[in-house]
Amino acid sequence: MSSAIARNRPLGLATSKFDGTLLYQLYLVLHFANFEDTIFCDIPVARVTQSLRKIDTAFGTADKESKFTQGKISQENSIRFTEGFFEISHHFDNANNTDITPLILRDF
Repeated sequence: MSSAIARNRPLGLATSKFDGTLLYQLYLVLHFANFEDTIFCDIPVARVTQSLRKIDTAFGTADKESKFTQGKISQENSIRFTEGFFEISHHFDNANNTDITPLILRDF
């Protein structure tokens, strides 16, 4: 069994539906985790913190990221980002007759 995902697999899933959510990788991960042999490991490998300092960031600077305030880390941007998780999970649930959304909600 190969440990890599062949490039043609994600290309076959390509869509512009989730452009602007900053979470396109979640759309891909849901597909691979659900339809491929995968393993989930619930061991933290990184620690991440968020700072609301005034810093320059590229957050929301792409044209399709218009629902975000450009260049800011803010509560509003965090809310929009979190909404993207559920936009994608609801789409995945509806398209594949799954019930992933409550699991993501519980994890949050």
